[in-house]
Amino acid sequence: MNGSTVRIGIVGYGNWGPNLARVFSAVSGCTVAAICDSNRERLHAASHQHPAAELTTSYDALVDDPSIDSIVIAVPARSHFAIAIAALQRGKHVLVEKPITRSVDEAARLIDEATRRNLVLLVDHTFLFSPAVRKLREIIAGGILGDIHYFHSVRANLGVFREDVNVFWDVALHDITILGHILNEKPMALEAVGVRHTEGGLASMGYLKVFFDSGAIADITASWLSPRKIRRILIGGSRRMICYDEVEPHEKVKLYNNCSVSDAQPRQGDRQDSGYRREDASVQPIDQVEPLSLLAQHFRDCINGAAVPLCDGRAGLRTIEMLTAVDRSVAEDGRRVPVSV
Repeated sequence: MNGSTVRIGIVGYGNWGPNLARVFSAVSGCTVAAICDSNRERLHAASHQHPAAELTTSYDALVDDPSIDSIVIAVPARSHFAIAIAALQRGKHVLVEKPITRSVDEAARLIDEATRRNLVLLVDHTFLFSPAVRKLREIIAGGILGDIHYFHSVRANLGVFREDVNVFWDVALHDITILGHILNEKPMALEAVGVRHTEGGLASMGYLKVFFDSGAIADITASWLSPRKIRRILIGGSRRMICYDEVEPHEKVKLYNNCSVSDAQPRQGDRQDSGYRREDASVQPIDQVEPLSLLAQHFRDCINGAAVPLCDGRAGLRTIEMLTAVDRSVAEDGRRVPVSV
């Protein structure tokens, strides 16, 4: 589009849609031209926040509008594919909320359609734009931690029980995506266990282990049933360890020095001192920028040819391949399943 204004059509104004509409309205070079939702009360709320936007209950009317350049999809996952493929076939760039689709085949079809038409297909993996996650990637890429031994994450909240996807596809997806983004190695296998707490419902708690050829291991805990909001990642290496705590406002990324196994002190009886001391920890400086705003800017830049997509359809497909393997392991009572992504 060579720097011209990107006219955005947003499909879905429920949970996440208002946030997307807000950030795109504030991004230079973008305008929220239309908003679609099947719920008229939501459209009424949208009319107050975005009075200049056209409102409709039909996504077909929106994707058929020749004045709309790009479609932003924020509806339940079961509808992602139908709306995204319709938008791509009508020549629209697409940003779709995670997960990209609910199956590998559907994701592959979207990628093929976008590639054939030379359109941008981006997945809303917002955490990849988090300054804290970028800091983790920078530290690991710089070799500061040494060889990676483990990745441990807990992502829990007392949230809504979703009917379209289980807790792995809703919550653990974030950490699976972060894991693939910051570690420079591919997984070889995984094991997963899911627990349901409502009759006929989907798994509301999940435990996932991911294994790598190097010997590194990742374990991810996801839950809709925590009385406290927990979003924490610990990464340990042969030289140092690091902690990212999203909930703690002042210590989001903390680097721990002198706590590698190789630095351990001589064994005394049946115990061995790791050499770690609390005063060896240092808080890492992090830019205070909203990740979703960075994602919106990135989508604009990709459309204008000024950026290479960070979380394109192929990245979304890799996450779906992992989640499909997770579901297979859960269905087989936690059996180890090989993965190749």
